[in-house]
Amino acid sequence: MKYQPAGFNGHFGIALFDLKRQNVPTTVPGITPTLQNQTGEITSRGLELEAVANVAPGLKMVGAFTTYDLFTSKDANPALIGLTPTNTPQQKGSLWADYTFQKGPLTGFGFGGGVRYVGKSLPIPRIRTWFLRSYSAMRRSITNGKTGVRPLNVINVADKVYVASCASDTSWFYGDRRRGDGKPCLQVVSADAIVRRQH
Repeated sequence: MKYQPAGFNGHFGIALFDLKRQNVPTTVPGITPTLQNQTGEITSRGLELEAVANVAPGLKMVGAFTTYDLFTSKDANPALIGLTPTNTPQQKGSLWADYTFQKGPLTGFGFGGGVRYVGKSLPIPRIRTWFLRSYSAMRRSITNGKTGVRPLNVINVADKVYVASCASDTSWFYGDRRRGDGKPCLQVVSADAIVRRQH
């Protein structure tokens, strides 16, 4: 559902959802070599909020937040039913603002910035005491409306070392190191001590 207040240049949105992904590959336990079939099911229920506002000429702000309960509802391994799949955060949020000059010598030149939040996730569903910690990431951009001029984006400006995902208890994957290109990128600003153990 979307709502636009009278006289407001923007809108608000809210969505409740209850989704099921079927035919998910599952590993049949106790069989060597490994055997997979497509009998699994993942259920996702939650709430999504969105706000878009054109605050002033050239200035736009966008915010979004999602929280959901995502779990395995069918699996060949009964021990995994009811557990959250690997690397699936339960909350996500973002806030972005950008400004483009509308007149004068800088017409068409713009810059923006924002932050994205990713909640904690379970790297290994069957082990409930280990988590990938939540982290925040900042995106920065500089754009130019002139033809042939590429935008400037830098990823991980602080060159932060952090764990982005995990495939198993022995397979951990790091996020991107510092680099720049002409595409939208993210800079990690707080990802220290990503992996923790709860007592």
